[in-house]
Amino acid sequence: MPAVEQCISQLRPNQHNVHLQVKVIDWMVSVDATVEGTKQVVSEYLVADHSGCVMLRVTSPTRYHKDNWLEITGMHTQVMESSIRLVVEKPDQIILLASAPTDAAVNTNNNISFIEYSVHR
Repeated sequence: MPAVEQCISQLRPNQHNVHLQVKVIDWMVSVDATVEGTKQVVSEYLVADHSGCVMLRVTSPTRYHKDNWLEITGMHTQVMESSIRLVVEKPDQIILLASAPTDAAVNTNNNISFIEYSVHR
């Protein structure tokens, strides 16, 4: 199934194969984790597009910086502690763009990470 280009304000829990172009607003945290015996770096960033902003969780040793523009394909959404996150599990899902897209305005007022979701199991 091909990735569908979306915008942040349209994201909902448990979506898959999401494709976005986003601007890094801020780096939040990086931690070293061991997953299935392999050491990995997991980082979280606040990212935004024209419609809103959201937390992005990335498993990659690459560190992205404020004002970087990223094109991300094949990611999914996940609810963590009642808050939605974008999740990227493979570094090759992210392309660091050389320049900002033509519609480079971002909306940091609509932070969808603040919306509380309940997880039904």
